[in-house]
Amino acid sequence: VQFESQKMGYKDDVEFLIRPDASGEGGEVRVRSASRQGQKDSGVNAKRLNGIAEQLAKLDGWSAPLLTNARFPEYVRLNSDENFGQSSPRLMNPREKSMF
Repeated sequence: VQFESQKMGYKDDVEFLIRPDASGEGGEVRVRSASRQGQKDSGVNAKRLNGIAEQLAKLDGWSAPLLTNARFPEYVRLNSDENFGQSSPRLMNPREKSMF
């Protein structure tokens, strides 16, 4: 899935890996969100993943931990967003371009 920022046109990729367990009754979904340009993303990708996790956690049988300062301090440090993980996740802005 590709996201594009409205102001600057930066492109981010979101990938999903679905791994069913042997019984077919469960499994896991791994999600990755990464910027195509540069080293920093100001926490945008983590906020996007937290939005996805929040929606999945509402579904019966799903658990989806949030990305927080405590769990990923290096990511937060590199992106220098002191408020990262301190507020609830945001849902994607309807004006944000997406193929999702």
